[in-house]
Amino acid sequence: MAGDMIWSADAPSPVHRARNHAMTARLACVLALALALRLWGISFGLPYTFHPDELRDVGEALRLAAGQTDALSFGNPALYKYLLVGVFWALVGPERLAAADTSVLYLSAPATTAVLGTLTVIAVFWMARLLRGYRAGLIAAGLAAVTFLLVRDAHFGVNDTLAELCATIALACCVRVACRGTHGDYVTAGAALGLAFASKYQALAVLGPLLVAHLQPGHRRRHVDLVLGLGVALLAAVVAFPPMVTEPQRVLGDIYVNTILPSRLGWEGLDPAGGYAYYVKVLGWGIGLPMLTLACIGVGRAVIQRDWPLLVVAILPVSLYAIMGGSHLYFARYLLPAVPALIVLAAVVLADLGRRAPLAAPLLAVIVVAWTLPNTVQFDTLLTRTDTRTAARAWVAANLPAGARVLAERVAEGPPLAQLQVDVVYPGGNVLYEVPLADYRKDGIEYVVTSSFTADAPNLTAARTAQRREFYASLQRDAVELVEFLPYRSNEPEFVYDRLYGPLDSLFEFDRPGPTITIFRLIR
Repeated sequence: MAGDMIWSADAPSPVHRARNHAMTARLACVLALALALRLWGISFGLPYTFHPDELRDVGEALRLAAGQTDALSFGNPALYKYLLVGVFWALVGPERLAAADTSVLYLSAPATTAVLGTLTVIAVFWMARLLRGYRAGLIAAGLAAVTFLLVRDAHFGVNDTLAELCATIALACCVRVACRGTHGDYVTAGAALGLAFASKYQALAVLGPLLVAHLQPGHRRRHVDLVLGLGVALLAAVVAFPPMVTEPQRVLGDIYVNTILPSRLGWEGLDPAGGYAYYVKVLGWGIGLPMLTLACIGVGRAVIQRDWPLLVVAILPVSLYAIMGGSHLYFARYLLPAVPALIVLAAVVLADLGRRAPLAAPLLAVIVVAWTLPNTVQFDTLLTRTDTRTAARAWVAANLPAGARVLAERVAEGPPLAQLQVDVVYPGGNVLYEVPLADYRKDGIEYVVTSSFTADAPNLTAARTAQRREFYASLQRDAVELVEFLPYRSNEPEFVYDRLYGPLDSLFEFDRPGPTITIFRLIR
């Protein structure tokens, strides 16, 4: 195995030096591809922002950078927002922030995320190299560079890719604990775990792999090292997320309202099949069935062969799926910390197969890449096209009379109609259909702009379903359809809530991003 490793510490011979240069060049090419795929379409939506969490995270970071002390909410930890503050200050300086072009600042957020996503590829390379050497590392890096779900969420100015990176580094450190278990390994694993938690609460799942690494049979571990590692984790979390100790009541309150309560009660629009079924679909869309199959084989081999370092890697996706799938709050991005681990498991299987069947392994690798890379390219292509919400805004600006009262869904479900010469009215509740159409007419509404992100979203109760259907049926009876902006080519794909954050499924059925936007004029 030593011959398969990279960068010997001894003075290299010319042959070794040439080999190391070739290895470095290959990895550099993989990283360049990863960054290119994550930057392609990075200006999606601008000057408008359609990812609802991006509106919140970037907006709070801007207010914090401007000196507003109470700018943060804590439905997610604050580390990503602190990182954005540093990016904003580096770009324009604290004193010029108020006069800076907001489009540039909003573009810098997803660009930062794209870099974080590329760094994840390096972390994946490192983890796989620890397990099986350079060849496995390069395979894992290549798969991570093109895997659709990783590329997709690296396009948005939100904290999910930072959590993915920190969790992957923490997991690689746990592999080092399993392989060596030195005092320093526990310290680095704890520090990475603390940063992972400070980036997203769900990333605390890496605690499981750390405990499994510590309990490896046949290896005498000092419990004091584990306690030290956990203490470092707590310290790193506090340093990266100070409100944990300075504002604990606000933090706990936001966690309860934004995470715990919805996880118990449910969230309108989500797949009625439940979290376990939905996450299987997400993995099918996001990494592809061939890679998922290889990863499952990797899990099985880790258990059967008692390959403890590989089992440490397998624990994370298995435990995250088991925990998150049982919640009533499930989104594709919640699985992101598990995806690099699945990639490493698949890469290890391919690397081991390559030693026994040199022809079969490359063929399998091609199949894996061919399943996910087209989705990545199609996604990036879609992001370069005009979103239906942007097109609807342009139509309203060109065709509706000044001062017309227009009822519309809020951004990001509907088009951004602010700063137009029309009088825009947003629903008093969460969605349009919570108020009867007749009441809107009494309020002087002349035009209604609907979005399939709410019109087609399934409800949690039969009463809400009836209310939604009646509202849109009344629109068909009492209004004239003026124009419709369709994102898909022919037949409408089955509704998936996660499209609110960006294209995810049925990618080749779509011609551009966004919901179906329909504009009606009420009949007087």
